[in-house]
Formats: sequence, C-alpha cells, structure tokens
Amino acid sequence: MRQAEVEIARDHSLQGVLSSQSEIRGWNIQGLPSDQVSIENAIFTMKCNKFPLLIDPQCQGLNWLRNRARSSGRAGAARDYEILKMPKNDYSAEFLVASNNIYQKLQYSLLCGHQVIVEDMDATIDAGIDQLLDKAVYFEGTAKMIFFGARSVEYHDDFRLYLTTKLSNPHYLPETFIKSQIVNFTVTYEGLDE
Repeated sequence: MRQAEVEIARDHSLQGVLSSQSEIRGWNIQGLPSDQVSIENAIFTMKCNKFPLLIDPQCQGLNWLRNRARSSGRAGAARDYEILKMPKNDYSAEFLVASNNIYQKLQYSLLCGHQVIVEDMDATIDAGIDQLLDKAVYFEGTAKMIFFGARSVEYHDDFRLYLTTKLSNPHYLPETFIKSQIVNFTVTYEGLDE
C-alpha cells in the first residue's frame, strides 16, 4: 500500500468506519455500556443485513434495545415497536394461545415496519420466526411479500427483528448461524467497570 502511495489512517477502527461519536453517545445514554466490546456489538446489531440474535445472559443488550426502542418514537405518535416474550414450548393450551398472539403481533409489525424484540429465545428457533430469518421476500405486483406462518404477509422495509436469549452457551443449528447475525453480549471485565 505504501509503495502505491495509498494513504492509510493510523487510527482506523470499526467504530470510526461504521458509526459516529454522536451515535455511540446516544447508545450510551440508552443504556449501552461504553466499553469497546459493547460498542462493537451494538454496531454489529444495528448495521448488519441479517436479523441479529443476541446471546445475552445478563440482559445488557436486551435492556439497551428496550430503551432504544422506547426512545425512538416521536412524541404523540403511535408506538412503533413490540417487545415479545417467547413462551416455553410445552405444547400446552397456554403455549398455543401465546404463540398465536406473538404471530399476530409479528404480522402487524411486518405490515407496518415496526421493530420487534423477541426475548428468551430457546436453543430451538420457532418455525415462524425461522421463516422470517430467511428473509425470503418476493414481489406480488408492486407489494413486497414474505411467507410467515401458513400465508403471505406484506413486508415493510423498515421492519426490524431482534432476537435475544439468556442462554450463555446456546447450541443452535448451523442454519441459525447462517440465517442470523449472532452477537455475543456477554459482559466483559471492561463492561463491569461501569
């Protein structure tokens, strides 16, 4: 590079390329710790093309995402986010009702372009959510559509899905790693200093 006389910045970093100081300060105000690893995790979470899956045993990333979603709305405007808790899959009547409720909220959010935070993901990804991770968007006329559940739903470009798990060492299928952006939000020693 030097022989070709290409200028190289001496202080280049992931933060400097993919975010700004004001954006990082905003994240810190919303509850993100200011250590290097947490900031890089936030950059991966916000800038990736895939939907992120946060490995977050201490709920540090989850709390930041909740605060970020709550502060992103405009005063007087309708809420543009959903925080959903994934029920334990025991095939009981309560599980089926809770799953149906989650699917309805996800369909509405897909249509309106809302953010959705799904808490407490298990080591197995729900089939409906797995369909969303595929991001198999297609056009029907001029409308963008996506298969979700047993039907097609209109897909809004602003839709954003954040998955979180409290499992500290989850064992996901390889397909999950391919379909989603895995972000490890486990607390570091630097993050504990705050």
